[in-house]
Amino acid sequence: MKPIQANQLSILVCVSSPERVFDAWLNPKTVRKWLFTSPADEMYTAELDARVGGKWTVTARRGGILTLTQAGIDIADELRQLPPGVEGGTEKGWNDMFDALARALD
Repeated sequence: MKPIQANQLSILVCVSSPERVFDAWLNPKTVRKWLFTSPADEMYTAELDARVGGKWTVTARRGGILTLTQAGIDIADELRQLPPGVEGGTEKGWNDMFDALARALD
């Protein structure tokens, strides 16, 4: 996937079928390869409810410590919270994950 900047919109171009990309967001086995994951994970769980109004939870333990629990309804809301012109943090994390998604789809 390559990001394309168009005003403040990032577009990722993915050469994969829509079905494979859709599955990568919903199949816990595939999600494990890219969503909030790290090589340092000792434990990782993903619960995904893909229905309208459904919720998601990802939990990881690194270094013997529970280091990450992400949960919510609207993942895009997290992306909108980064102030304009600020790089890193959430935006960098999502870009890293989308790179991992591209590798998972190869």
